[in-house]
Amino acid sequence: MKKSAKIFISYSHKDSKWLERLNIHLKPLLRNGNIESWDDTKIVPGDKWESEIFNHLSTSNVAILLVSADFMASDFIINNELPPILQKAENEGLKVISLIVKPSLFDKHEVLPTFQAFNSPSEPIVGMSENKQEQVLSNLAKLVMEIHKS
Repeated sequence: MKKSAKIFISYSHKDSKWLERLNIHLKPLLRNGNIESWDDTKIVPGDKWESEIFNHLSTSNVAILLVSADFMASDFIINNELPPILQKAENEGLKVISLIVKPSLFDKHEVLPTFQAFNSPSEPIVGMSENKQEQVLSNLAKLVMEIHKS
């Protein structure tokens, strides 16, 4: 049996609405064991939160970035999460999927735009109808399933 895809989700807490919607779309894949997904909402009181983040990042083979101006402004994301994500992508083939949720300077970052974003930076999902937003999230879940199969 194929090992489950391990997904690390990086996001700004100000974008938790999008994390919740993404997790809803990933839930059927989680339920049937095709994927394992982790984000910092799974840190429990008493855990060493920083080591939890890096432990889960180190075992992941997919990183989903929920990109917004808040994401790009987060010193913790830019200085602590993103460097190991990009290093793992370069050295170990970690798949980096940027979902553009709100307008930002994503396309001005020195490295992020070298990875094909899931949606165009000029068409963030916040500006889409609810139906279109849900289609994009569903399509992202389907992509994750395809990555698991490969």
